[in-house]
Amino acid sequence: VLQTRKSDQDILNLIHKINDPNTLSRVIAERAMLKTIKGDCNTAVGGLATINNNLITLKSELFSADGKQKFSSKFSGKIDEAKEIGIKVGTELISKAGNTYKDK
Repeated sequence: VLQTRKSDQDILNLIHKINDPNTLSRVIAERAMLKTIKGDCNTAVGGLATINNNLITLKSELFSADGKQKFSSKFSGKIDEAKEIGIKVGTELISKAGNTYKDK
C-alpha cells in the first residue's frame, strides 16, 4: 500500500493507476483488526485476508503474552465491508483473549 499527501494530486493520479483494489481491501481488513486490538510490534498476532468469489475472509490468531494460549477468529463478507470485518475479528479476539495478550 502506497501513501502520499492528500493534497498532492499528481502523485495521487499516478498511484491510482497502479493501485490494486483487492490488495487495498485486504490491507484495510488486516489493519482494522490490528487497530481494534491495539496491536503493536510486541503483539503476537497474525492476520491474513483473502478474497475469493467476491468475498473477503480475514483469519487471525492472537497469542497470550506468555505464548501458552492461542485465540482464533475468522469472518467473511462483502469486499466493501473490509474494515467492518477487521473490526469484528479484532473484537472477537479481544473477547476471547481478555488481557492475556498484553504484557503486564
